[in-house]
Amino acid sequence: MSKRKLFSALTAVIILAVFCHGPISVSAEEPKTDYVLSRDFTYTAGVWQYYWYNDGYNPLMYDGQREAWHGEEYGTAASSVLVTKDMMWHPGTAGYTTVAFTAPESGSVTVGMEQPLELLNPELSDGTVFSVISDYQMIGEQHLLTKENPKQEFEPVTIDVYKGQNIYFYLYMNTNNAGDSTRVTPYIKYNEFKEVPVPEKSEEEKEEAEPALRTDVSAVELPDENQSSRIDVISIASGAASAIGFSAIVFAVVLMIKRIRRTNK
Repeated sequence: MSKRKLFSALTAVIILAVFCHGPISVSAEEPKTDYVLSRDFTYTAGVWQYYWYNDGYNPLMYDGQREAWHGEEYGTAASSVLVTKDMMWHPGTAGYTTVAFTAPESGSVTVGMEQPLELLNPELSDGTVFSVISDYQMIGEQHLLTKENPKQEFEPVTIDVYKGQNIYFYLYMNTNNAGDSTRVTPYIKYNEFKEVPVPEKSEEEKEEAEPALRTDVSAVELPDENQSSRIDVISIASGAASAIGFSAIVFAVVLMIKRIRRTNK
């Protein structure tokens, strides 16, 4: 068969295919709608990023043997910061274990948890504090997990996000971080894609740290080492140490009065 006849035959086949089946279209890949940390967890940071927050976001390191993102070693404040593949989070002795989600598209999203928040060793822990924040706004309720209430539901919250917006998931110790392993299983689900404008911020707002996370924990419950850590996000009354000292004095005076009364009797 000559080249001319072969070309004519191929042209006829293509025309017939288009006539019978319509034009061949190439559709663009639809954007991903479900982002689940337990499924997306990997050794590289993408829309999910891993930090130890203490006066700034300090990137965690990946350990392939443990399949976990972790903080610095050698007894530093971040040495026990951990986020593992099976969604066990652990706080350090100061600062916050943090996972950040960066919205790849603008739209309406639901922020939630696959499973309830849960202390994995409630008998060994004095509790942990969990919060979700974006653009200086608390998302949902802040949770204080304790030995008495170690498993709590995080109610899903629907918000609008603009492309590039960060949603931060924070875990902090209560008084100390012993036995503070906590199961945290965040997800972000896009309900629809739509235009969401980037909010304008004043210079003052740009310089602000995240808002106070421990709104349900009084200052006297924080150990002295955390008071000196200068973590902007947990700015609490500077008189905490004085309050503790005053309480001790009052307690001592009460004991003294009781002893005097017993002696007089």
